[in-house]
Amino acid sequence: SHVTLTDAYPSVDRGLMLQSIYGDPRLQHLWRSFDFAFSEPAVILVRSGEEVIHTAVSDNGVPQGNILSSLAYARVVQPVYEASIAGLDVTAKAAMDDFTATGSVPDILEVYDRLEEGLAALSCSVSLLKTKIQVTNGVPSEDLLLGASQRGLTVVCGNVEALGVMVGLDD
Repeated sequence: SHVTLTDAYPSVDRGLMLQSIYGDPRLQHLWRSFDFAFSEPAVILVRSGEEVIHTAVSDNGVPQGNILSSLAYARVVQPVYEASIAGLDVTAKAAMDDFTATGSVPDILEVYDRLEEGLAALSCSVSLLKTKIQVTNGVPSEDLLLGASQRGLTVVCGNVEALGVMVGLDD
């Protein structure tokens, strides 16, 4: 199962991210940088060539690509990722807002449910367009098809693209 979050960086509650940073004395040397970068709403400019065609104010989330954003984002989603697999027989890996887990059908569906619930508490959601449950070989079970359908998830048989690469069996 590969899960991608929808607009994760700008969606996650900025206050929760900053609480995580300011609550850790080991990060005290970064506090002033975080204060400078995120204490005030940011003005977002949309350009067409040299012309600014739209402006918006962002007072939530953080901009993706900023190194401070990555640290703040990772600190709030890591506990959600860990809680999603706790006590289950799954293997999981995450690369920021992309999460992949392998395991039995009941465990994978439980991971998804826990992720969805934990992410909602952060004002974040799963991108159903990019989220796939992969069956590498054979036919998907009725339990998997039913569980995926109930959650609006896509089941892919064979290889699937994840993080820009194909994942599956070498056939």
